[in-house]
Amino acid sequence: MEKNYSFIDLGYLELMSDGDAQMKSILLELLLKEPEEQLKQMQEYLTAKNWEALQFAAHKLKTSFPYTGYTSLIDRNVALDAILKSKLNGQTPDNFEEEVTTMLSDVNKYYAEALPELKDAYDNTVNTV
Repeated sequence: MEKNYSFIDLGYLELMSDGDAQMKSILLELLLKEPEEQLKQMQEYLTAKNWEALQFAAHKLKTSFPYTGYTSLIDRNVALDAILKSKLNGQTPDNFEEEVTTMLSDVNKYYAEALPELKDAYDNTVNTV
């Protein structure tokens, strides 16, 4: 039976794992490790104003975050990717650096909110494998 969480919704992850507990466990483990490392790297890219690397990292997370089902996290990361893509295409929005800083901060905050629930879901899945 699926547990109800405050932030995450594992319906998509469940669908993509086709109910296979081992696959679900693998996907959850990736969600616990890769985004955390990626977000640390993204902060370094922001500090260095490496917009191309930052956009690439945000774009990469667009494929991972949907598995969390956390709409705020997914949407904010999509917006971050879009504003960075605009910059790289020569269209610098007003207050670009401030917006990017806020967006990345939000992505970090939302991921931090999801993390305990992802850990719980992983622990529950590992115990059933």
